[in-house]
Amino acid sequence: MERLKCGVQNYQWGKKGQSSLVARLALSGGHIESIEECQTYAELWMGSHPNKPSTLFDSVKTIQDHMLENKRMFEDQKDLKYLFKVLSIRQPLSIQIHPDKAWARVLHKAKPDIYKDDNHKPEIAIALTPFKALCGFRPLKEINEYLSAISLAHSNAQEYLGLLVLKSAMDLKAVFMKLMELDPEKVKALLSSILAAEHFPLKDLLSQLHASFPFDRGCLCIYFLNYLELKPGEAIFLEALTPHAYIEGDCIECMALSDNVVRAGLTPKLIDVKTLQELTNYKFSSENDYKIVPKSVTEFNKVYLPPSVDDFSVQCLRLTCSHSESLAHDRYTRILLVVEGQVAIRHLDNSVEVAAGMVMLLHPQNDFIVSANSQSALVFIAY
Repeated sequence: MERLKCGVQNYQWGKKGQSSLVARLALSGGHIESIEECQTYAELWMGSHPNKPSTLFDSVKTIQDHMLENKRMFEDQKDLKYLFKVLSIRQPLSIQIHPDKAWARVLHKAKPDIYKDDNHKPEIAIALTPFKALCGFRPLKEINEYLSAISLAHSNAQEYLGLLVLKSAMDLKAVFMKLMELDPEKVKALLSSILAAEHFPLKDLLSQLHASFPFDRGCLCIYFLNYLELKPGEAIFLEALTPHAYIEGDCIECMALSDNVVRAGLTPKLIDVKTLQELTNYKFSSENDYKIVPKSVTEFNKVYLPPSVDDFSVQCLRLTCSHSESLAHDRYTRILLVVEGQVAIRHLDNSVEVAAGMVMLLHPQNDFIVSANSQSALVFIAY
């Protein structure tokens, strides 16, 4: 096994200073030297993606370099198949979708400066704190109810959005794209009317988004997308082509090795409307379609398995004092992060103390025993 030094992304939506779990883990794990209270600390990246590759600790050697230099140990694996992250969210992320494999290849070839990867990006998010998110289109009945409310709030809603009673996925596509292409002044008029109305549905959520992105068309997406509130330990899986946005909270995230994003709102960055129109999966759904229940290996050991991809899985160990869990040898290269407490990782006669924030690369085809060296410990392992 090898200790890793990992990179931090300082995106503007991240939590600031000591309020950021990413910052606290990065400091205690030796990934940064200090925390600046005015700085945002949004994401801790653990993996080999070229945008922020992890290195062996006290070295400039990347994970990929290490794998290529030790081909026999890694059984000719040239790279990881996943990217592992911690997110600390203060403001909503952009409403976005990620391409599937076929679209990723097309977009990377056509616009390599924007879409830098040729891989798909399904992802799983596991809440570490109370966590808010939007994901996938709501059931048809719910969308129609919200469109009816919008029409009562503003007399020109039908002119602006076209259909106000949807009957099919094609109708949904037509209205959603009308919103994406709507003149900014008309977006402002719709939002102003809704915000001025008394007892309007989801008004608190709308106000939260509007406070961060005033009169952004993405604010209106809450009436089209499912709204979820997750408790710590609950998780969602998002297939490629699914519109979503994380709103608030801390989470563990794992995804296929890609950083491609097609944005739809709640962002000052590029909104690629044509690509969005072609890629988005206009499927009616409910929040339960995205929640996944971990498989219990033991009382202390659970595994989050994405239902439709084999690029990654995430294991969670919630250990009490002196309790141990075995990690059987596996052909996969694993990355281990301690989120809370302290553990000892034993392999043969070698034992390593690993504190909160430290990240370890576990070589394949090896057995490991993880033991809590504190009152309790919370550990996540991507593979």
